[in-house]
Amino acid sequence: GSVVFVMDSGVYRSGGIGAPLDIVGWSTTFGDIAPVKCDRTSDGNPSCLQPETFDGTVHTQEFDHPIMSGVESPVPSTGEHLSITTFPIKPTGKQIAFIKNQTTSAFYAGIVEKPLIIGKSIYFAYDPSLTPDIWNNTLDYIETKK
Repeated sequence: GSVVFVMDSGVYRSGGIGAPLDIVGWSTTFGDIAPVKCDRTSDGNPSCLQPETFDGTVHTQEFDHPIMSGVESPVPSTGEHLSITTFPIKPTGKQIAFIKNQTTSAFYAGIVEKPLIIGKSIYFAYDPSLTPDIWNNTLDYIETKK
């Protein structure tokens, strides 16, 4: 009953890379199930096809959320940074965490959740293996019936 989207997974309906741009994005593949959407950028291309890579940190936005339970914010909390690849997408659900670009101070959606009739829809805007505690909390969270 739950689904987890990671970065640009599921943005192509059919045809894969090279598919017409009007059928790119989560809404064309999954309807309104995804907790994010892919907007057009100033050059007319879908934002979910324009990865950005930078040194950054993941910050808690919803401190009481089970996904962020026991996680110090920011991640990493040591003053170091993660090499993050993400996309400038638009959240349509509740933002659980955000990403901060350490060079430009720009902010991006990090983790977004949307409740479904049966289950949860969660989006990771970055590779969740960079934050194993958050990923493990997410797996525990999607197994709960609440």
